[in-house]
Amino acid sequence: MAPRRGEASEETGLPIVTEVMGVEECARRIATAIARREREVVMTARGKIGLWLKLLAPSLIDRIAKRAIERGR
Repeated sequence: MAPRRGEASEETGLPIVTEVMGVEECARRIATAIARREREVVMTARGKIGLWLKLLAPSLIDRIAKRAIERGR
């Protein structure tokens, strides 16, 4: 059940991710991007693939995202 009146929720409604990038790796990627003056950083290969697919087939990515959100409810 969703929290009401600003109460904290015990659940996020999202699946628990067991493989998480470490803080050091994340900081290294951000520092490298800053040094290269990149406007944005995509942290994962999956995210990079998603960006390319979004250019080629935006409606496909929208459907995939919608399905993932609905599964998380």
